[in-house]
Amino acid sequence: MKSLNLRLNERFVYEYNFFDEWQVEIRLEKHLDWNEIKTYPLCIGGKRAGPLEDCGGPWTYLALRDEKYHPIHLLIRFQEIIDEADDDNDYRELIHQEFPNVNYWLTADKFDRRQINHRLKQYAIGDDEWRYEI
Repeated sequence: MKSLNLRLNERFVYEYNFFDEWQVEIRLEKHLDWNEIKTYPLCIGGKRAGPLEDCGGPWTYLALRDEKYHPIHLLIRFQEIIDEADDDNDYRELIHQEFPNVNYWLTADKFDRRQINHRLKQYAIGDDEWRYEI
C-alpha cells in the first residue's frame, strides 16, 4: 500500500468485474511492519460473504437476497415443500432443486476471515485451487 501513496484511512474503489460492475471499497487502516512468518496479501477483517460467481451483478444479487432468498420467504417455502413431499427425505432434494444456492444464502451475512486468508495464501504461493474452492 505504501507504493500507492495512501494515507491512513484513505479509501479507493476496486472494480473487479467490469461487466457486472462489482466494486469493493478498500481502506488503509494501518501500516504494519513486514512479518516474515505471514503470507501476504492478508485480510484483517470484512463484512458478509462475497457474492456468488456470475450471479448477475449487484442489483440482481440484492433482488435475489431480498426476494427469493429472504429468510421469511425461505421458511414459508420450505414448509410448503415439506408439506408437499412424499416422504421425509424427498423434501431435501426438492429444496435444493428450487433453491440451488440455499447453503450460501443461509450464511451470506457471515464473514469468514480464515477462509479468505486460506484462499489468499493459495493465491500467493501459486496454488490454483484457490480459484475452485467454495
